[in-house]
Amino acid sequence: AVVFAVFLTGCGSGLPGISVVTAEAGPKVVITNSRGGDVDSFDQAFLHWSQMPGATVEIQQGCASACTQVFDYFPPDRVCLAPGARVLFHSATLRTTFASANLRGSQIATVVDNTDSIGTFMMFLHYPQWIQYRLRSAGVMVQDSGNPRAILGADEFWMHGYRVCERPKDQPPKEL
Repeated sequence: AVVFAVFLTGCGSGLPGISVVTAEAGPKVVITNSRGGDVDSFDQAFLHWSQMPGATVEIQQGCASACTQVFDYFPPDRVCLAPGARVLFHSATLRTTFASANLRGSQIATVVDNTDSIGTFMMFLHYPQWIQYRLRSAGVMVQDSGNPRAILGADEFWMHGYRVCERPKDQPPKEL
């Protein structure tokens, strides 16, 4: 029997600010500066990657919005944050487009962003308890709060068992 193996050397993930690279122990999800996006797309990708043997996550700079779902799928011992990395939380939003009737070849569309209380609640429930407590105490992602944001630094994650990313010896520190 012939066995074929495919190795990723560094490829786009289809998600903004995220790539997947090979590492000795398994694939590494590298988050450089993800602004987030569609919650379902991030959930599906993180679920898939978290089931790969040896998969780890490295947050180098920023992880915002839907990107924060990574903390639902990867335990602290499989996630590292680089010094200066930041994680931004806010309520989920629904983007709704209302289009008016076509009048003489023109169409007017109105786009409205609303907070999605069900989506927000589902995201919130899947965060580790210490993140839930931190967000609740800051008034973020709680019912009827609007859409305030909270930014947590890497040091706060390190205090809760997440690792510090080790920089390769030949790579100087990055300025943020």
